[in-house]
Amino acid sequence: MADPVEQAMQQYDQQGCLHEQFVKQAKATPDAIAVVTHTGHKVSYGELDQMTEQLAIKLRHLGVKNNVVVGILMDRCMEYVISYIAILRAGGAYMPLEVSYPPALLKAVLEDAKPIAVCTKVQFCGNLNGASTVPVLLDAGWLDRVQEENSQLAAFKHSVQVSLDDMAYTVYSSGTTGKPKGIQCPHRGAVFSYYWRHVAYPYGEEEREACNVFFVWEMLRPLLRGVPMYIIPDDVIYDPPQLVTFLTEHHITRMLFTPSLLQAVLEFKGLDLNKAFEFMRQVWLCGEVVTVALKDRFTHLFPHIQLLNLYSISECHDVACSQLSLEKLPVEPRKFCPVGKLLPEVQVVVMDDNMTAQPAGVRGEIYVKGPTLAIGYLNRPELNAERFITLPEHGRMYRTGDWGYVLSDGSLEICGRCDSMVKIRGYSIEIQAVEAALLELRMVSTSCVVVEGDEGSDKFLVAYIVPEGKTSQKEVRAALKERLPLYMIPSRFVFIESLPILESSGKLNKKALARMSVTGDVNSVDLQDSEFTPMEHQLAAIWCRVLKLKSIDIHENFFDLGG
Repeated sequence: MADPVEQAMQQYDQQGCLHEQFVKQAKATPDAIAVVTHTGHKVSYGELDQMTEQLAIKLRHLGVKNNVVVGILMDRCMEYVISYIAILRAGGAYMPLEVSYPPALLKAVLEDAKPIAVCTKVQFCGNLNGASTVPVLLDAGWLDRVQEENSQLAAFKHSVQVSLDDMAYTVYSSGTTGKPKGIQCPHRGAVFSYYWRHVAYPYGEEEREACNVFFVWEMLRPLLRGVPMYIIPDDVIYDPPQLVTFLTEHHITRMLFTPSLLQAVLEFKGLDLNKAFEFMRQVWLCGEVVTVALKDRFTHLFPHIQLLNLYSISECHDVACSQLSLEKLPVEPRKFCPVGKLLPEVQVVVMDDNMTAQPAGVRGEIYVKGPTLAIGYLNRPELNAERFITLPEHGRMYRTGDWGYVLSDGSLEICGRCDSMVKIRGYSIEIQAVEAALLELRMVSTSCVVVEGDEGSDKFLVAYIVPEGKTSQKEVRAALKERLPLYMIPSRFVFIESLPILESSGKLNKKALARMSVTGDVNSVDLQDSEFTPMEHQLAAIWCRVLKLKSIDIHENFFDLGG
C-alpha cells in the first residue's frame, strides 16, 4: 500500500507560492488571530491581509518585481512579519538582516546583495550607514501614511504572477573564508518543505506555535494553516526563566528549538518545566546534532510530547526527519540520534573522496538532490561550482560537507562534519568523537571541544565542560584515558557554568568559549611556585614555551598537556 504522505507530496507543486497560500487562508478565516506579540498585541488574518497588500503596493511602486531583493532590518516584531509577506506579494525576494550584525558585516552584505529597498524602523536606520538602498520606515502610523500614498498608485494595485522557480529569499551565512555567502532559494523548496510538514504533522484543534529561533524559516508555517503565531523577542528566547514564563502564559503547543537551547532550558535550576510544557504537543529540534542523553532526558520528563529531529540545511531546506519520542535505538551504545527517513522526492547519495557512490552502511560525504535545492550562491561562481555539482548519473546535487551513511532501511545517519576532522601533531582526530566520549562521563553534563592555537604544530584541543557536580581536570582526564587514545585527549579542560548560545541562530557560540573565564583548576600553579626545584623550574619554562602555556602544575604530564 502506498504511503499517504508520499501520495500527498505528489501534489506539492499545485499549492501555490507561500504568499498565495497565505492570502487564500486569510480570505477563509479573516477574523481568526494570525499573529500575537510578546506584549499581547494581536492581528487577525483579515487585518494582516490588508496591511501586507498595502505595503506590497508601495514596494511595487519602488521597483520591486520578480527576483528583486528587499531587505528587512528590524527586531522580531509584527512589522517584520508584515514586511516578509508584503515582499513576496510584491513579487520580490526577501533578505533578513540581523540588527546585531557588526557594521562591517552589514556593509558587506548590502554591497553584495544590493537590495532595492530595506524595510526598517527609525532606530535601525543608522545601521544602513548611507547604503545605496531605499529605507521603508514602518514605525507607528506607517499604515495610514502608506494607504494615503497608495490612493494615487492605481497602476501598482494588481497582483504579480510568481512561479515556484522564482527567488523567494536570499539568506546570508558565514563562509569558511570569513566572507559571507548569500544563499538564493526559490519558492519551490519552501513550498515543498512547508507542505510536507503540514501533511506529515498536521495541526490539531486550538494550536499555538511560538516562533523565533529560526524566525526566517518558521514564521509563515502556521500562517498558511490558520494557526496563531506567537513572536518571542530575542531577550526572552535566550533567557530560560523568561522563556518558560512565555510558554506557560500563552499555552504554546509547538515550537522549534536548537538542541543547545533546549539543553539550556532543561538544565536551568528552579524552573517549573511541567507548567511550561503542559500544553506542548510537538517540539522540533534542528540546527545541531541531537545527543541521546538530551533525547532520553526530554522524553523521560515529557513522554506525551512528540520530539522530532529535523535535518535541514539552508541550501536545500528539509532533508530528513525522525520522531525521537518513538525512536527505538539499536542495542549497541550510541551518543547521537539518527536524523531518520528522507522526505519524499528527496534523495541522498553518499560518496567517497573520488566521488564514487557508496553502498548502504558505508560512510562518506552526503550529497542531496531533489526539489528543495537552492538556486545557488549570489556572486560566487567558484563556490557554486564546488558545492552545487552535476553528475551524469545523479543530476544536480548539493555537497553538504556532512559525513554519514545510509542505513539498510533507507534512513540517514549523520556522523559529523567533514571539516571537523583535524590533524594535530600528525594525528587525525574527529572532534565529535572526543565530544561523544566526554558525554559518557558521569561528571560531565555537556561539553564542547574546539581547536585552539596557531596553524601547524602548535594546534591543540581544549574541552569546555559544564560539570555534573564537583570534579577536576585530573578526574576527567583519567576517565577519558579509559575511552580514548592519548593523542585524542584534550590538552586543556575549562570548567564553565553553561555553554554560550548565539542569539542570531540559537546554536552553540564556539567563538565565545575562548573568552570565557576559567573556573576550574586549569594550569593554575605559577612557575614561581616554591615546590619547583631550579631544574624543575627550567624544565617547566621550556614546556610553557613549547606548548604555549602561561603556567603549569608541578604534577602535570608533558603528553597530557599536548606534547
